[in-house]
Amino acid sequence: MTELATDNIYRAFRSANADPDLAHAAVAQVREIAGENVVTAIRSDITELRAELHGEVRELRAELQGEIREMHSGMREMHAEIRAIDRRIDTLARVIWPLVTGFLLVVAAGVFAILTGP
Repeated sequence: MTELATDNIYRAFRSANADPDLAHAAVAQVREIAGENVVTAIRSDITELRAELHGEVRELRAELQGEIREMHSGMREMHAEIRAIDRRIDTLARVIWPLVTGFLLVVAAGVFAILTGP
């Protein structure tokens, strides 16, 4: 409550011929009550904001945990694909190297035959 408002209350008490000390005490009590009301309102607002903030933090945490689970799932899928590719490479290596070796032997035999001639 502003100083002007309490001054007006004091003047109203005085215009009604209230005792000056009683009018002053009444104005002081009005200020105290107004201050308590403000504190109560601020506490209520803080409590409400705190609850809202906690709710938003819980939502964000749940959202992040969901995204982390999705990332882990994607990583597991990638690892499975990499293992499958690795197995295919191993299979191709087992098939290709004997073919390359055989081809080189045939080429070497042909070159040797050409070089040694009939």
